[in-house]
Amino acid sequence: MAVKKNSEYTTEKFKFDTLIIIAIAISAMFGMAIFSYHPDDPSFSTIVLKKDGVEVHNLLGKFGSYLADWVITLTGISAILLPIMVFMLCFQFYQFRNTKGLRGYKLILNLFFMILLIISVSG
Repeated sequence: MAVKKNSEYTTEKFKFDTLIIIAIAISAMFGMAIFSYHPDDPSFSTIVLKKDGVEVHNLLGKFGSYLADWVITLTGISAILLPIMVFMLCFQFYQFRNTKGLRGYKLILNLFFMILLIISVSG
């Protein structure tokens, strides 16, 4: 006897999936900014003497160069782990999106250990 599955796609699931897609897109853009970081780009820790014709090497432009410089200054080489961790967290939430009670506990636990890893690698 076949078991009938509830295959309704509710607005709650749609909102949750949309948030996951937005988080993955932001993580990808953040990763592009970090991986295309160049020390000569205009940023908070670089003095640019000429305003015209400043070449920005970052894929996201000046915004990406400032963002990457700020994050790399704060966390060091562990900044590379941040977009990877956000992507992995989104993938886990997508897998367990049908479980209601486990989501909040799993989110808090994963975020705690991710922050702990970033702090320990940054030091």
